[in-house]
Amino acid sequence: MQTDTTFPSRSLLYRVATYCYEFIELMAFTVMTVLLITTFFVRHSIVVGPSMDRTLAAGEHLIISDFMYTPKPGDIVVFDDEDLHYTTPLVKRVIAVEGQTVRITHDSVFVDGVELDEPYVYTGDALPGYGYAPLEVTVPPGQLFVMGDHRNDSSDSRAFGTIDQRAVLGRVVLRVLPPRKFGRVE
Repeated sequence: MQTDTTFPSRSLLYRVATYCYEFIELMAFTVMTVLLITTFFVRHSIVVGPSMDRTLAAGEHLIISDFMYTPKPGDIVVFDDEDLHYTTPLVKRVIAVEGQTVRITHDSVFVDGVELDEPYVYTGDALPGYGYAPLEVTVPPGQLFVMGDHRNDSSDSRAFGTIDQRAVLGRVVLRVLPPRKFGRVE
């Protein structure tokens, strides 16, 4: 008896079908896992502009998280406040939270009467000073006072006022690109 060799054997078709099913199952599981992680735990953001120079540069890629997070002074956050009419989320440092009083002089920042130690501040090539008029404000409930680390080249709460805490997309956890700068950001 002669067998037809033009068609693969049944066992070969079964193995190919099994392989395809397992591949599709693995891809579906991977996509679901990535969606869960990015929905509930972490997100990706890109730094736009020079306002965080020396700490973060324009074009750097960040991982941010809002999982069980409450903003506190010193945190670097990404926010997207619709009232500000920016086209991309902003990256700034939290200076004060609700109930705290911020006073800014020519070249110093005070929170509740205590001058902040800010080794991360960069003023660029400009003369010392922050380029804004002196200011004193008490942060309203549910709001944050934020500033960029490049104090002479940052549009922040000195210009647009406090931001709604609900606008915070997350705290910066990691810088992932460029690879030579991979790591935590403080």
